[in-house]
Amino acid sequence: MNSGRKLVIIYPGGVRVIDNASRLVEEIRDVARRIGRGRIIVAELGRVLLEADASVLSELMGYGAERRPEEAPVTRSGRVCAVFDQMYKGFADIIARELRDDRLVLHEIVGRGLEKPVKASERVFRQPARDDYDILRLLRRLARECRVVFFTGDKKLANQAALIENVEVEYMPPGEFTGKEAAIDAMIAVLRKAMNIGGAE
Repeated sequence: MNSGRKLVIIYPGGVRVIDNASRLVEEIRDVARRIGRGRIIVAELGRVLLEADASVLSELMGYGAERRPEEAPVTRSGRVCAVFDQMYKGFADIIARELRDDRLVLHEIVGRGLEKPVKASERVFRQPARDDYDILRLLRRLARECRVVFFTGDKKLANQAALIENVEVEYMPPGEFTGKEAAIDAMIAVLRKAMNIGGAE
């Protein structure tokens, strides 16, 4: 985030103005812990960037009231889980062919119509999701097992996902690319960096 942005956190019983946007996640965590429940809104110049219940934010960021220090997420070193929003249908299969690395597992969010996860190939999984909350729950679960790279073109969802520990959000609206091939090339570049792969295969 640009550190020069002035953001406002609005919550039941108070308002916080943040001059340094780099402190946003820390401030949201503090507010969520303090109030327990109730809507939290993050805005910038009258534009709402994030709105969610404090209990949901606490759960997503791993700061639920029942969590003990020894229950902190543990990740598997070197493993990367790439998660693709619904707008990137079919991308996971193509990228799996281009990046033949056993450390990389790809999850394609299918949405309604799928009742449970389906293993499409050795490293590609189709994941059901009824709404954004299901997607955020999936990200948090995967973040306990691996480093997560989440590709989405939904700005609101990107802002919420960015609050989850061990999740790297890549906001890539399809309209910003000249075509599917350009978007896939950009994603491959991101994943190569995440896995510390240099050069072309």
